Amino acid sequence: MKREEFGIPLSGSEFKGRLDARFNQEDFIPILSCPKKLWKNPSMKMLLDARNRVGAVDIELNGHVFRAVVKSFRIKGINRLKSTVFPSKAQKAWFGSQILSKNSISTPYPIAFFEKRKGCAVRESYFLSEWIKGTREIRALFKSLKGKDMEKLLKDLAGFLSFVRIKGLLHRDLSDGNILVSGSREEGYQFFLIDTNRVRKIKVFFVLRGLKSLIRLGIPFVYQRSFLKLYLSPMPLNYGYWRWYRVNKILFSTYIQLKKKLRIKKIADRLKIQ
Repeated sequence: MKREEFGIPLSGSEFKGRLDARFNQEDFIPILSCPKKLWKNPSMKMLLDARNRVGAVDIELNGHVFRAVVKSFRIKGINRLKSTVFPSKAQKAWFGSQILSKNSISTPYPIAFFEKRKGCAVRESYFLSEWIKGTREIRALFKSLKGKDMEKLLKDLAGFLSFVRIKGLLHRDLSDGNILVSGSREEGYQFFLIDTNRVRKIKVFFVLRGLKSLIRLGIPFVYQRSFLKLYLSPMPLNYGYWRWYRVNKILFSTYIQLKKKLRIKKIADRLKIQ
């Protein structure tokens, strides 16, 4: 089945991709033709500079300044080879954001994705989305909230993720760094999914798969059972579901600890296999 297309095609330069129609402006298109200049913009605030590069920058459009998040995917090794056959991560991020928005699931508004190829392989790829003011990663709240404040956060989060499950969408890297939060206990919390290149539409969404997708979240142990009950509601949290979650949670935590000890990520970077 052909993947649904969103936005309008970008053309006229060595970078190709798609753009939200609202940003199809004469003073915006040149920015996408030379994206490296964005990193030299005085307003640029670097948010992440690791496997990928993420920054927030002010962009002027029709006399108005708006803030955007730029994500540059570093492509090397196996990922570069895979890009000759499969969509790039930037294209997947664009598609994932559009699917979330189409299903009424909050995510930073997608602006554009664009990439440069040499031969069949992707050499550079970028994804632009809106900057949402007043949000923070949920990991900060997991560390700071207690009691009724934590219970309210988890109740709202469980409702949000349950809605994502009901819509048949799966985020394959649902970690503390990929959920942004705004609001408070009094007014309620709102959540935004990011790192959308890992979002997939699932035809048949099995409960066990949904539970397994939650294991990367740093929910304190004392709240895990009550959180899962809210997530599965109105289905009951039976013993089998609880044990499935806990076994996978323990295995994942063990894997992360082992990965840190063996420095697998650094070795993979040096061998250019990721």
